[in-house]
Amino acid sequence: MSQVKDSALPSGTTPLAGTETVAIVQGGQNRKVSAQAIADLAVTAMTVAQTALTSYTFALGDAGAKRQFTAGTAISAVVPKNSDVAFPIGATIIGQASGDGAVTVSGDSGVTINALDDKVTTSGKHAQFILTQDQTDVWSLSGPLS
Repeated sequence: MSQVKDSALPSGTTPLAGTETVAIVQGGQNRKVSAQAIADLAVTAMTVAQTALTSYTFALGDAGAKRQFTAGTAISAVVPKNSDVAFPIGATIIGQASGDGAVTVSGDSGVTINALDDKVTTSGKHAQFILTQDQTDVWSLSGPLS
């Protein structure tokens, strides 16, 4: 099978049925998957989980998900070092102060959190923040923070 860029394919007017087979390379291996399996990746909903803890360390399952903090008092949310939890580069975590407690984000020893003006605490109830790992043990933090 010759390789063709998708931009070089003619535009079709007939939608895919989902049963068509598409050749891909995954992990250096040639595979065939259905068009529906590829489409399913695009509509996968984000997981939303809640915690009432006042101290929380992010876990691998938080990547690509949203963590709502519901405690009524101050909350410490810690990004662990890569040797403890190997988040992939580009991993994104969404957090939200859903309760009355402000969430303060910090990094474990050896982890850098880069935030505008070094502000790392949610600015009020329902404030949502985004953490993104830019390099190993280097994260960006953004959102309404004080």
